[in-house]
Order: sequence, then C-alpha cells, then structure tokens
Amino acid sequence: MASQQLLLTDKAIIRLPYATSGQYKARDTELGGFFVQVGKRSKTYMVEGEFWRHGVREIRAQIKLGEFGDISTREARTKAKEALASIARGERPGEAAKPRPGAITLRGAWERYRDAHL
Repeated sequence: MASQQLLLTDKAIIRLPYATSGQYKARDTELGGFFVQVGKRSKTYMVEGEFWRHGVREIRAQIKLGEFGDISTREARTKAKEALASIARGERPGEAAKPRPGAITLRGAWERYRDAHL
C-alpha cells in the first residue's frame, strides 16, 4: 500500500488497516514530518527530519515516538513538535546522551572521589 496523507487522530489511526505485507506510512496533513508507520501487527508514531549543512543534506533521521495504544495521538504530536524543534536546532538524535566538553561524567566523579578520599 502506498503512503497516504490524512489528519492523524486516534479515530483515523484506528481505521487504518494493518499492512498485508511490508509497511506503509500515513502522513499527517497538519504537521510535516509526523507520520504513523503501519506494519502487519503494529502502528508506530514516527517523526522524520533532515539535517542540512552548507546547503547540502547530510542525513535524514527518523525517530520513533511510541506505539499507538501506548500513547495518544495528542501526546505523539507534542513529542513530534519537540523532536522537530531539536532537529531544526541542529541536534542529532543520540547526541544529547554524549557529555559536553568539560562536563563531569560518572567516571570523572569517581576518579575525583577515589583520588581525594581513598
């Protein structure tokens, strides 16, 4: 089944049939980059954004927001807006977990404690 566009609501997602083979996307008409990926057994909220540098697209990132049934469409839309805002700021998925230069890590804190007290 080809991708389709519709206003994503809980009722609209319930009406989406599961894929008979593979997966397809149902994209939101209201928020660009927000979509539901429908497989044979699951419906997953996703967001997609592109990272550009000097006028050239570096990568396209897809971020999983949650499963339909676990979170509502309203919650997924809020998460999608936050994810798209972080992509617009140039933050790549997973970079937030990396410590910033000069930040104290658990390893660094342990080494300080060990050296000072043991």
